[in-house]
Amino acid sequence: MAMEREEMHADRGASRRDCRERTMVRWKKRIETAETGSWTRIVIPDLNAWCYRRYGLVDFHLTQMLSGHGCFGEYLQKRKRRDDPGCVDCGAASDDANNVFFRCDRWSRKRRSLEGVIGREFDPKTVVGAMLTGSKDWDAVQSFVNIMQQKREDEERDRQRAEAARQN
Repeated sequence: MAMEREEMHADRGASRRDCRERTMVRWKKRIETAETGSWTRIVIPDLNAWCYRRYGLVDFHLTQMLSGHGCFGEYLQKRKRRDDPGCVDCGAASDDANNVFFRCDRWSRKRRSLEGVIGREFDPKTVVGAMLTGSKDWDAVQSFVNIMQQKREDEERDRQRAEAARQN
């Protein structure tokens, strides 16, 4: 967006809309060719719909779900905060955003409840589409994500404290 403002000042004849469209084209190209961010490309397949929505604030936990960066075994292992990348709840070999939000048995009851609210299956390819159908669905998904991640973060902190105490 800073480049957008810079472009508007440099080209006095350019409209805000034109600058935004050029920014979106550059951003899409960058996202499509990036070596990282594959998870985000799965959950946000339509960048325009995502960027031009009229509601829904993205908070800390929702960012974790959308980026795959956060309190997930795989992510924590890469940052040397955990030895094992597996899920402590279901035993899956890889604890990542896909496992936590869409697969792990621990959260299946909450997932089914969420599906009742949003009226569709909750999976990586439909999550953002569901959120974009209305603020009620956005709020339901955000609440689901916040509850899960807060619980997982609390438990991870407890695990790390217990590990530190064992080492002392």
